[in-house]
Amino acid sequence: MLSNLNKEKLTRHKNFNIAHYTDVDRYIRNITVTHKNINESWNSLLEEINTCILQYVPERTIKTSKSKPWISRALIKKINEKRKIWHRYKASNFEVDYHHYRTLCNTVTKDIRDAKAKYEHELVTSNSSKKFFGTSKVLYN
Repeated sequence: MLSNLNKEKLTRHKNFNIAHYTDVDRYIRNITVTHKNINESWNSLLEEINTCILQYVPERTIKTSKSKPWISRALIKKINEKRKIWHRYKASNFEVDYHHYRTLCNTVTKDIRDAKAKYEHELVTSNSSKKFFGTSKVLYN
């Protein structure tokens, strides 16, 4: 379960900053659209442009982390422990296991809230506006 919470997501995007624009220009100048119907012409043009992008614009891989910066390894271990106790309760259906789960659930929730509040406080009190505005997207998504 530990790996599920810290998994990085890889996404591929076109990197237009380093595209081969001289080749793109040459390719676009050689496009000829010879359809009588405007819809066929438009679709043909779009197909040619997409082919050009695939051919001359390289892709880049971007890593994004799914985990929140205030979630520590200790919190992840508590979350995994909570899940393990929940599965134990579902298998046994004992009320003692349920009370243990609820106690741990409340503790984990409180710890996460405290960790997030501490992270936000450190972010606001730091003198780095770049760090503040850069992580504001992470905080509220």
